[in-house]
Amino acid sequence: MELDYPKSVKFSEPFIVVKLFPNYKLVFKNINTSKEQINIIAYKIISQSDNPSFNQLIYLDQQIIVNSGSTNSIDLLKLPPENKFNLLFLTDNLEYITLPNINNLPETLRNPQQSNNNIIYSFDFLNIINQTTIDSDLNTINILIDSDANIMNLTPIIEIHNLATINPESEISQDFSNPITYTVTAQDQSIREYLVIVEIDVPDEITDVPINGEIWYLEHLDFIDTNSDTLLRSYTLMRNLDFLNDSSYYDPLNKTLWTTGEGWLPIAHSDGIFGGRFYGQNYTIKNLYINRPSNGKIGLFSSGYLAQINNLRIEDCNVTGGANVGGLIGESMYNIIENTSVTGLVCGNYEVGGFIGLSAEDTISNSYSNTTVSGDAYYIGGFIGFAMVVTGTNNYSFGSVTGDDGVGGFIGGARDNILEKNYSAVVVSGNKNQGGFFGSDGMNNTYLECFWDVDRSGQNNYQAEGIIGLSTELMKTANTFNKWNLIDIWNIEENITYPYLITNTQNPLPQ
Repeated sequence: MELDYPKSVKFSEPFIVVKLFPNYKLVFKNINTSKEQINIIAYKIISQSDNPSFNQLIYLDQQIIVNSGSTNSIDLLKLPPENKFNLLFLTDNLEYITLPNINNLPETLRNPQQSNNNIIYSFDFLNIINQTTIDSDLNTINILIDSDANIMNLTPIIEIHNLATINPESEISQDFSNPITYTVTAQDQSIREYLVIVEIDVPDEITDVPINGEIWYLEHLDFIDTNSDTLLRSYTLMRNLDFLNDSSYYDPLNKTLWTTGEGWLPIAHSDGIFGGRFYGQNYTIKNLYINRPSNGKIGLFSSGYLAQINNLRIEDCNVTGGANVGGLIGESMYNIIENTSVTGLVCGNYEVGGFIGLSAEDTISNSYSNTTVSGDAYYIGGFIGFAMVVTGTNNYSFGSVTGDDGVGGFIGGARDNILEKNYSAVVVSGNKNQGGFFGSDGMNNTYLECFWDVDRSGQNNYQAEGIIGLSTELMKTANTFNKWNLIDIWNIEENITYPYLITNTQNPLPQ
């Protein structure tokens, strides 16, 4: 390649090279005494290479001001293959200045190996006292925060290698009521995913009896069932609870009692009915275990009447009962349930649902189940086993359901209900009266803008007016749900996910 220098190049040497570093930083000094200040706006590396990084002007984001006798530096994008190379500076008065015969770095340093550092060094919260344990072998970060902190609005301050990036970014507020995955990408594009788990430190004054209805331990859940008076009170879940985690117990000896044998005894299991308020605050009750196949009304709650339950997550449950079995409630009447979800396994005989077994006169909204449901007999549903006079809006079911008679992806048996903007994406298997949305439709049901996935369910038979069976492709298309609220209530990632609730988001997203 024949190199042509600009005619205005001054081959005098007002600059001398001080040092060239492996990170491509070139340090130079102005030894010209005839002009007090020179403003550099661009540079060009002269090379025999065809690489576009060379032999063309690279304009600087910010000009370099060089005074007489001063030492300055410039960050080059790349180094040429030659052992020696020339560098041209363009000044703001469109003159060129040359730095000739620069001794290049050894070949092994001209294009150094990129960093593979994708470690999180520290993870703390702004203005919050916390205890952090980072395990880069297990890729977990466990953080204990003070009980006064708002776990749903915490701003992390994260330290990583200066050439790495992280997503979500540092100093972006997040809801840590459930674990969040942070992905660190090194300079060489290798990644490491950390699971960040934040727990709230229980105040010292808390005992095995809840104070002011605050649920800090699993024993406090059990306390609700003490008598008819406690079943009518209001309760607030104060943190995530896990039946398999000793820290969720005031007395860890109860762990064996509630995770083996018959497991958890549902709230209101005797002749009582829960009629109070339960505010979940978007916290999770995890690994609920019940093995009572001879008993009816089985779930976290046995039965509820005129109760309100909201913002509660039941995750990875394993619930087995007889009749009226659900992950949340076995038998539910006149209750208001909002922003609540159930995931896991639910098994029973008849009237079995992933969310509720028997639901009568309930109002249910913004909730979902992602469960494997099975029943030996009739009315087996992905969301509700049997529903009558239920008003259900903005709910969905995911997973699979298996039964004998009256098996439905959303509801097993239905009568006198008003169901609007609900959908089912459930694998359905039954012997008779099975359907993608409902199994057995009694009478007087009203369906508005409801859908089921024909491909996933394996059910393509007509259901009823207001319920549409569609392919998986169309179920993942926003235009299908153009009459739904896709701004405040629902969201969908086009061609990737089914619709999911904004205020009650399934993790991972339904796909």
